[in-house]
Amino acid sequence: SAFIYYNFTENRIEVLGGFKKFFNFQIRSLMDLSHLFAAVMDEFENSLRGVILGEEKGLDNASCECCLQDGKTWMQFEVNITYDENKKPVEKVIRIKDITKLKKQNEELMYLAYYDTLTGLYNKQYFYEQTEKYLRDYPREEFLLLCSDIKDFKLVNDIYGKKTGANGTGDIRTPHHCSQSFSGKGLRDSVLNSFQRGGQNTRFVSKMGRPK
Repeated sequence: SAFIYYNFTENRIEVLGGFKKFFNFQIRSLMDLSHLFAAVMDEFENSLRGVILGEEKGLDNASCECCLQDGKTWMQFEVNITYDENKKPVEKVIRIKDITKLKKQNEELMYLAYYDTLTGLYNKQYFYEQTEKYLRDYPREEFLLLCSDIKDFKLVNDIYGKKTGANGTGDIRTPHHCSQSFSGKGLRDSVLNSFQRGGQNTRFVSKMGRPK
């Protein structure tokens, strides 16, 4: 972690911890905090400003997570501000922490919770949830539920092994294949959801094309 301490009364700023490991610029004055805004991706700049300049809104503490300009590194910014009896800011401490590893772990857990690792398609539970959502959001839309089953698929696993069977069904399950399967019927962009278990495939399709 890195820490930036600012004393409003003395107009004094100090930088502690591993700041140099995170950024290639220095913070010598309050104005230099603007470099932090330029260091994050554009969509996070306003959120970061609200945290770093929390005294403008009378905040005691605030935090946000931002991705840096490299598109890979995630940082958590947390600020704690103390005020005097007149509600004027006296001190501010900004803590900066690299949460890239934690962010990646959370994304992996989220992926495992909703997707099949072999095919990248929805798992059964998430397929149901998304299908229900489409039905709620588009009550007047007409949909199709298409189910297919590879005959005697178990024989592939028994003869060639489960690894070969998994690779074969993986090709069948890919979203690109799902779209190509219906391209001749005018439904190329209409496959909304799809999941597969073994040789069984289920697809949720819009009859009128993808809802907008």
